[in-house]
Amino acid sequence: MELTLFLTKIFGAFLSLIGLALLANNNLKSIIREIIKDKNLIFLLNILGLVAGLTLVISHSFWTADLAGVITVLGWLVLIKHLAILFWRDKMLALALKFVGNNWYETWAIAAILLGLWLLWNGFNP
Repeated sequence: MELTLFLTKIFGAFLSLIGLALLANNNLKSIIREIIKDKNLIFLLNILGLVAGLTLVISHSFWTADLAGVITVLGWLVLIKHLAILFWRDKMLALALKFVGNNWYETWAIAAILLGLWLLWNGFNP
């Protein structure tokens, strides 16, 4: 349970802060577009994300209908995302560019904030 609460706080803080930054800083859209165009940087970031995803999946695998299960699913989503980028980079980057360029950008940012706040609440109030 200790690892679950730790990861809950990490995911919660990360999602909340990224979501807030996406809403508050309009320059982030152009920064994200530039990062997506840099294939070398994408490769490096993807390797780091792949290590993070593997670490999460290997260290936290609790398929339950509670907070531990939510963290397990998030870990698997991180791993699957980075595997998809590894094997289908161009398709995944094209999808990412569509995400940055459409009206759903703000919706996803708000969803990240809400999920992050929910995780933070549960992490600090078990």
